[in-house]
Amino acid sequence: ESFTLSPVRFDRNLATAGKDNARQETKPSVIFIYPKYCKTVADRSWVDAVVADGDTEYIVDKVIPVYHPLTNKIFCFEVEVI
Repeated sequence: ESFTLSPVRFDRNLATAGKDNARQETKPSVIFIYPKYCKTVADRSWVDAVVADGDTEYIVDKVIPVYHPLTNKIFCFEVEVI
């Protein structure tokens, strides 16, 4: 079932490996979901899910909860996509 994540921070990246005709491109990017602004909770069930951003599709690789150092509550979720 598809849904929209908003507002989030999406750091897009393009990495290349190899050279000349043997070059491969990957797009290791990170979506930051801040529960203070976006009420969606990310978990491991998202791994291998498809994220559509305009005409580009990404696959979820990891979901990492980031905790606030003082309150030990979740500050944000880092969703690593390729």
